[in-house]
Amino acid sequence: MYFCDTWTQIINQFPYDQATGKVGAPVQFHSFKGYEAKTMPDGSCINSQGQMWNSHFTGKSIELYEKGEDGLAKVVKRIDMPTPN
Repeated sequence: MYFCDTWTQIINQFPYDQATGKVGAPVQFHSFKGYEAKTMPDGSCINSQGQMWNSHFTGKSIELYEKGEDGLAKVVKRIDMPTPN
């Protein structure tokens, strides 16, 4: 399970036990701190390969991530958009 915290610029991942419905402690999946512009994560979806697409509020882009061996997101693809939001 994921939570995109727009204002802190972080996407967290939460372990989820399907059998019990319990949610574990958050683990940072991706941070937008250090991006050129004030890029803030917004809406997301997971594709059939288990990768995350995330649109960026004020970042003029959409990025595709997959989890790296260290557990953090690795940018696989970036699509720049001709709009500010």
